Amino acid sequence: MLDAIIIILLFVILISISLLIILLLKQYLRYKTQLARILVTAFYSFGFGIYFECFRALSFIFFEHHIDPFINKFLFIISTFLILFGIFTAFQALLIFNRQSGHEIPKESFIKYSYLATIAVISIFNIFMAIEIYSPELGYIYQLHPILIIATIAVQILLLIFVIARTRTYLREITNKKLVFQLVLFLSFFTALSVERCFSLVYFLLLPNPFYIYIIDLSILAFFLVIGFILLLKNPVFLEAISTYFCVKSIHILRKKGGQVVFRHDFQQTDRSDLVPDQLLLGGFIYAVTSGLEATLKVSGKMEEIKVGDITILFKHGKYVLGIEFVTENTPTLHLKLLQFMQKFESYYSPVLEDWTGDLSQFDSKMIQTWAYEIFR
Repeated sequence: MLDAIIIILLFVILISISLLIILLLKQYLRYKTQLARILVTAFYSFGFGIYFECFRALSFIFFEHHIDPFINKFLFIISTFLILFGIFTAFQALLIFNRQSGHEIPKESFIKYSYLATIAVISIFNIFMAIEIYSPELGYIYQLHPILIIATIAVQILLLIFVIARTRTYLREITNKKLVFQLVLFLSFFTALSVERCFSLVYFLLLPNPFYIYIIDLSILAFFLVIGFILLLKNPVFLEAISTYFCVKSIHILRKKGGQVVFRHDFQQTDRSDLVPDQLLLGGFIYAVTSGLEATLKVSGKMEEIKVGDITILFKHGKYVLGIEFVTENTPTLHLKLLQFMQKFESYYSPVLEDWTGDLSQFDSKMIQTWAYEIFR
């Protein structure tokens, strides 16, 4: 009876993690955002250990086959490293959010390299200190040494405290309540999955009846993976939405004739050192550059983007104005939002723009700014 329950849970886990990885990979190939890349890396890291555990257990249950001890230990060491590395890649997503929202983390590189060094040290000691345990139901299983367990738990607790503190900072700046809820749900899901993965490395060693805890842990893992797959399947644009929320640095509306700045708004009012200087927008420079490149390269149609370092400048051409958006991610949604914003502006002010004399007081900047937040935030 217990074997049947375990087999069902193992197959549910294998199918769920496979579908989840496929969905994430599809998101990355479609949008190429940093967050999607990070999540694909994280779930591939977690997935290695999950596949290894499932196939090892199924092999023993069906065939009573013991994996070669050397291979078994080697795969456990790799799996442990990838679990910790998967948590690190998820932590990188938080660093990206902070950077894009204008909240630079002091000594960010030191924190990253310290965590990587800790992972390396734990993995090296794990080669010599991993403990082999025999379970009549599952065969030989490796677990972390108690000293390494303490070190791992300490590092993860410190990381969790840091993540919670930083998450509260940028969650307060998100005005889209639905996105806040989805982001909190996603963070909770990933935190729970990380805790489960770490717990799987220790419970056979620490608990008096580990086999029944093993079944409970499999049930929890299957539940989270199925829920994660369903949530991502029902809301496939979620990853792009949270990837691009903070990556819009500024938006600008220029008059096509002469290049005068009609409206501009910075979504980051803090450090703008990563933005192209405002002088680039004066005197129709951007418009002149795009027009010149189009003529030189003989491009059919209008140029829609230019890469300047880590910043991409998106363009949308209207009848009277040129919409410009400075972003750190280049996705189809951001192109559509810029087009929507520019068309709304041009539609509302077309009578003014047709014979505009350069009087900026004819434009209600507060109303236009409201449009900007409705569309981009």
